[in-house]
Amino acid sequence: MRPRHAAAIALVGWYLITPPIGEDKVGNAIPGTMNTAAPLSDWLAVNTVFDSLSECKKAQRDLADFQKSDPVRHDADLRGLCVKTDDPRLAK
Repeated sequence: MRPRHAAAIALVGWYLITPPIGEDKVGNAIPGTMNTAAPLSDWLAVNTVFDSLSECKKAQRDLADFQKSDPVRHDADLRGLCVKTDDPRLAK
């Protein structure tokens, strides 16, 4: 593998993303609901870029565990997805 190609591969990481808050028909936020049908380009990245899928999945589990222990928090991160940083569905 050429060094330039190896560098390009090394730049790919993983995002943990969550859906945006759901909205009613006039665009008002509905707390506690998630718009899981929104395009991934509208989802929100959680905190950082992970080096591997396993690191992203661990963060996803940690967030889910944290939220289960805090009933005040909504469940957006429980529905989060790990996607590659170069996933074309993230482009706006």
